[in-house]
Formats: sequence, C-alpha cells, structure tokens
Amino acid sequence: MILDTRDHVRESWARATGTGTAALAEAFYEHLLERDPQLGRLFRGADMREQGRALIRALSSLVPAAGGQGNRPPDGILPPLTDAWEAPHLALVGHALLDTLAQVLGDGFTASARAGWADLFATHAADIRHAALGSAGTSRVVALRRGRLVAIGG
Repeated sequence: MILDTRDHVRESWARATGTGTAALAEAFYEHLLERDPQLGRLFRGADMREQGRALIRALSSLVPAAGGQGNRPPDGILPPLTDAWEAPHLALVGHALLDTLAQVLGDGFTASARAGWADLFATHAADIRHAALGSAGTSRVVALRRGRLVAIGG
C-alpha cells in the first residue's frame, strides 16, 4: 500500500508522540536554540513546559491538514498572530521541527515523511512559528544584519 503525504505525516506524528510529548517539545526547543542561541533570551521567565504543550497542541491540530487540504484548526486553538516575529524565524522553526522529527523517528523519518512535514510547514508556517514562539514574542523583535536580535517595545 502506498501512503499519500497526509498518511506519512499522520503516521510519523503518531509515532513521534506515542511515547509522550514532553521529550518531543524539549527536543524541539533544544534544536531551535542550537540554531540561534540568542532566542533563549526571549524565553526568560516563560513556562517552557506550557510553551511545549502549546506547540504540541498546535501541531496536533494541524496534522489533519497535511497534504494541502487547506483545513484550518478551529478558532481558539491557536492564538491570534502578531507581526512580532520576522521572516528569519520561520526558517529557524521549520528546521528545528524537521531536526526534531528526524531525531525522534530516526530511520522512520523517511524522505516521504520529511516532504510531507515540509509541505505542512510551508502551508502553516505562521501558525507553527507562533505556536513555537508564542508568549515569548510579546516584545517586537527585529532581525539585524549581523544576525543579532534586538527586542524593542513592550
């Protein structure tokens, strides 16, 4: 039986979350901060367990939309988006997500599953980015030329 993109994403998500979600969320944030350690400043004082739970809830709500079906999660599952996060954060979150799934699933993270997740991320990047960075984005963040971040506003 040949699985379509949606099936690869659903199956890989079920396996990734099958042994618990706390370690999955923790691995995601480790990968995110490996890619840009300065983002750690934005999470000072944040409840990272709750931040991780919010990320897992958001991803779980988006998995049924895999395969370009255009399904959106019901209102209230994801908080409203703001313009606090610049485009460079999209790539960081996307890479951290794929790195995490590759780590957790090992050889089970096939090329087809990776392609499905890349498609899901491309379709819902802003929602996933916001879920991953959530309340840490309460200050406006501007990416500077040298890759350093500066928080402004309040």
